[in-house]
Amino acid sequence: MITIFTPTYNRAYILPTLYQSLLEQSHKDFEWLIVDDGSTDNTAQLVQQFQEKADFPIRYYHQVNNGKHIAINHGLEKAKGELFFIVDSDDFLSNDAIDRLTAKYGHIKDNKNVAGIAIGCRSIKDKSKIIYSKNLPQHEILLTHNELVYQLGIKGDFATAFKTEIQKQYPYPHFEGEKFFRESYVYRQIGEKYKTLYIDDPIYFADYLEDGLTAKSWQLLKKSPKGASLFFKALSKEKIPFIAKLSALNAYWDFQINDIKSTWTEKLKDISIPLSIIVLINKKLKFYKL
Repeated sequence: MITIFTPTYNRAYILPTLYQSLLEQSHKDFEWLIVDDGSTDNTAQLVQQFQEKADFPIRYYHQVNNGKHIAINHGLEKAKGELFFIVDSDDFLSNDAIDRLTAKYGHIKDNKNVAGIAIGCRSIKDKSKIIYSKNLPQHEILLTHNELVYQLGIKGDFATAFKTEIQKQYPYPHFEGEKFFRESYVYRQIGEKYKTLYIDDPIYFADYLEDGLTAKSWQLLKKSPKGASLFFKALSKEKIPFIAKLSALNAYWDFQINDIKSTWTEKLKDISIPLSIIVLINKKLKFYKL
């Protein structure tokens, strides 16, 4: 069975579209697990209506507003499926999505080196349009997240369906009062030990979002500086290109340089001091834009 997991926050106005796409699935061996991240609209009442009518199990949990990443942690604790398939509240699936995903899962189920499946997303507005930077070199390919980004140069939106027991081993960190943490942190952690089967299959439809740190996401990161610092510190220590390391450290110091609560010993812990010196000098003299 597959757990379709939806974290949601005040999305009662759009959830029926996803619900309808689940009703139309040709393969019903799934549960819909919803974690409500503190909604103040009528999400709870709406989901109750879904539960009364659906021909598949729907489980609903409410949590204090802590952010999507904590909702994912909560969902993993409750999931009953072998695959944990995250489908956001404003997205939807083709009517054969679960059938096709189940078939793909059969190919990797017993492979202990493969953590799960990542599906290239298509645009809701133009279903022929992919919302990642370029096509995969093959229809199906085993990669880590970093290989996808830094070797193939592909950025953009992929929906993930990891083996539940594997993803449970990689919970998102929780910092009191912070509600945002970049999801790719876990993808990169998983990639240190496992491959993921990336497929270009038009089964998942999402709104187009520009990849990278947009003005909005930078504002979210600024409100979650501890999480942002941890993310960029971890990224700077990975096996990625030199410029990418500098860029990660540059972002790390954006959050750390004005942090008066942390000592310099804490700021410099577990990071490259030589590269940090380069980054800090560059910040002062502005030789290069990182």
